[in-house]
Amino acid sequence: MNIQIRIEETEQSIKLYAPYSPSNNKDYKSRGGKWDKDSSVWEFPKTEATQKMLAELFGAPSEIVTAKLEYADVEAIDNFWQCGGYVVASRRGRDYLVKIADGVQVTKGQFRDSCGSVKNPKVGDSSDGLEFSLVCYRSFAESKKLEIVSVDSSFNPLAAFSDAQLLAEIKRRGL
Repeated sequence: MNIQIRIEETEQSIKLYAPYSPSNNKDYKSRGGKWDKDSSVWEFPKTEATQKMLAELFGAPSEIVTAKLEYADVEAIDNFWQCGGYVVASRRGRDYLVKIADGVQVTKGQFRDSCGSVKNPKVGDSSDGLEFSLVCYRSFAESKKLEIVSVDSSFNPLAAFSDAQLLAEIKRRGL
């Protein structure tokens, strides 16, 4: 499984590739984010405030881990379930199947077939308790006190930087 978000930094901006979430989108807009529909990306000015906001929602870019997520760790926001900025699940309509977000896997329990009303669908809970695996940044898992189940051994910390950024750093260091 892959992490559901990707953050790219340039000299002047930060680009966020993330799944749709009405509450996150509202937050992005209120903090100066602009949606680029052609690239399907949120673009922010590169500021300390933007970096702090993204770290609060997703954790600071760090090692990628799989964490155990329990029902109590999930926040229900309309017809979406989230943990921080990570989308866990959503349901388009009362009688639609629940859509599990990228980077999330149900490890225990199951969703109800139907939940909420026609006008206000809900993801819904289950009587047998739900548990999930969430692929996220280690910093996020640790801040939420989630149990880390596994570590992505292919993590490359340099992947967070563009070639231009890496070359500029090499030049700055005189290497």
